[in-house]
Amino acid sequence: MRPRLIVTAGVPVLAVLNACAFWGDQAARLGELTLQVVVSVGAALCGLVAARHVRGLARWWRLLYVLALVTWVFGQVSWYVEPGDTASTVSRIAYLTLPLLALGSVLLLV
Repeated sequence: MRPRLIVTAGVPVLAVLNACAFWGDQAARLGELTLQVVVSVGAALCGLVAARHVRGLARWWRLLYVLALVTWVFGQVSWYVEPGDTASTVSRIAYLTLPLLALGSVLLLV
């Protein structure tokens, strides 16, 4: 089987199984975080590979979006590891930085 087909079919199946919460709510939350982080890191790696093959603005918009993904992952992980129900200041800064980086990426794209 092709790896892309396995990933394309496997991730939604894992997400559905995780949503059923067979192993409890806490395990489902950890599974959700893990799926989100793994998919985002994979997308960031694809963006880095694509940016390596282009020059100029085509590279910069990709790199800005990769940075937006990385800040989102950082915000998610830091929010999960912090005790309590509210997000820490570091997580909030990461979440507020993401739209700025994504907007910069879109502006460079057009």
